[in-house]
Amino acid sequence: MRRVVTFFLLVGMLGGFGVLMYARPAPPELAPSADAKAEGADAKAEAAASESGGADTDADTDTDGGDEAAAPAEKDDEVKVVRVAGLGWELLAPGVLANDGLDPGEGSAFTKGGIEAHFAAVADTDAIQRQLARGGGDEKGADIALLPLPDFVASYERLRGLEPQVFFVIGWSDGRDAVATERAGGLGKLPVKDDISLQGRPGSSAALLGLFALELSGVSAERIELTAPAEGKKPMFEAIERSLREKKRTTDARDLLVTTADATSLVPIVAIAPRGYITRHHGLLEQWSRLWLEGTEQLRADVPGASRRLASEKGAPEPVDLLDGLGWIRHAGLRDNAHLAGLAGRGAVTVDELFHRTWSLWRGVGILSTPAPERVPMTNEIIAGVALGGDVTSSAGADGKRRDKLRPLLVHEVAGDELDEHALVDELGFIAGVFERAEIELRVRKKAGDPEALILAATRRFDLADGRLKKGKSPRKGPVATIEVRVPR
Repeated sequence: MRRVVTFFLLVGMLGGFGVLMYARPAPPELAPSADAKAEGADAKAEAAASESGGADTDADTDTDGGDEAAAPAEKDDEVKVVRVAGLGWELLAPGVLANDGLDPGEGSAFTKGGIEAHFAAVADTDAIQRQLARGGGDEKGADIALLPLPDFVASYERLRGLEPQVFFVIGWSDGRDAVATERAGGLGKLPVKDDISLQGRPGSSAALLGLFALELSGVSAERIELTAPAEGKKPMFEAIERSLREKKRTTDARDLLVTTADATSLVPIVAIAPRGYITRHHGLLEQWSRLWLEGTEQLRADVPGASRRLASEKGAPEPVDLLDGLGWIRHAGLRDNAHLAGLAGRGAVTVDELFHRTWSLWRGVGILSTPAPERVPMTNEIIAGVALGGDVTSSAGADGKRRDKLRPLLVHEVAGDELDEHALVDELGFIAGVFERAEIELRVRKKAGDPEALILAATRRFDLADGRLKKGKSPRKGPVATIEVRVPR
């Protein structure tokens, strides 16, 4: 009996203790704060909004490291319209295919990807400037522009207020730009003091090719007189642009000195947009770039069909003309973008390096009047976002064995009494990268340096194919080093 009484007494005591603990007020440090309650309420509200589709998950932030605050994200129906201006019909082809027209086609890749894309061909960089200034919110404006890098650099001072940046590379000029001459010696034995005349449209890729070839041959840009094309005048060198924007002309192929089919990596064609637009619409531009690459694959699969599809648009050239224009362009893929942005591979040719060299040449002939910007106007973040999870590794390069007959194009003499080995290795890598189909021969003056060691260093550093760089006979006198470029006939 005593045990039973004791048991019930213990149960009663435990029950009373539990009631006291439950009724006791919580200490201040353990009690939920008003802020915490508010945060909980906010979280519930956000969850409800997300379920109802009211949250914008595509808000972009500026990850370029700038000190500007990120602009507020726009609503989906405001940011999904993208207007693109291209400097010529042939530059628009992949986008028009992926969009099934200049304006959105039902069931097109862009439409399925949630982007209302509009494309328009323009005649010159002045039109590019006007459309970017209007912006994509205006039917006559643009958010994105497509143009060759030399045109972009030449017009940068006028576009500077928009803070334009390169965010993607869509291809290269591949024979589209050329330099012709009737001079028997070509680029050899050029006058040492007299000015050299180059006729071509200032700011064009063809003019840039001429300046680049002449500078490598020992003629500084300051000595080159660049003049616009004119009837009746016969210059020493003539820059020819074989694009749909330029009037067709007949050129004797024997007069062609060099083309961008030789300098294959000199003239990339880029996509640009104002910095503020890139900052606000980072995710949108990644999606646009992915869909553009889909259009590139469509184009590669059927170029004649692409020409006919493009020609069916209002105001487009004839299919035969478009086919000709597309033949001078080599379109870029994701791997190419990663390499040009310096995100993959070890190549010496990057957008950064090309921008600086192009700026220097344009300033030398008076097209630009200011020093180059401290930072090249390019963002790698869009390419990096598209490349995430993609294959951007180097593909197997050429084995370096020439199977074509070669002709000497130019000889680049390295100035100075003593050899700067690091600078020479950089220059070897850049020249080999620009002239991808050429054979490069290095000659180093006796006792000035070891050509074999320099060739090995350049080959390893810039991931060149074995045999691309050749060792020439070392002279006793003359320049400390020379680099000869020989291209296929």
